[in-house]
Amino acid sequence: MVTQTRRRRSPPFQRRWLRVYWTSVGLLCLFAFWGTLAYQAGGATFPLASLVSLHLGCGALILGATLATRLSRTGVSDMWFVKGTTTTRATAVGWLFVLISIPGGVILVTLLGLDVDDVTLTTAGVLGSLGAVAIVAVLGPGYTEYREALDTVRPSLPYTTPEPDARQAHPR
Repeated sequence: MVTQTRRRRSPPFQRRWLRVYWTSVGLLCLFAFWGTLAYQAGGATFPLASLVSLHLGCGALILGATLATRLSRTGVSDMWFVKGTTTTRATAVGWLFVLISIPGGVILVTLLGLDVDDVTLTTAGVLGSLGAVAIVAVLGPGYTEYREALDTVRPSLPYTTPEPDARQAHPR
């Protein structure tokens, strides 16, 4: 007989932030897909540095949102959820601001009559470094925060040195 355990729902505060994380993942992956299509079409000017940045940002947000989801499912308190997802939260909100500014920038460039090529090429370097910083931040401090919060629920085993083998200690 298989018993089915009922999974505890995450608190509303955590569910709201998880929605923000996964929404930013979806939007960034959509923009990365559109950027890939624009780059392959060749008609639209889309710098390769911006394309790489969008894909690195997608990877960072997918990893961060996955860690946040796993942390929420372990049943941590809201305080530890906030501590464990600080880097993910900053990365997700930062990318949302970047994604919101892209259509606004296109409208502004059109209204001001600027050359689109000049604007996209000048922002490519900034956007390129943003993707690299995002992935490094989530892999470094983001993962450390996640592990610290996870250890409050499931303490890790203490590190012990292995006992030497009796045969190695007293060779014949």
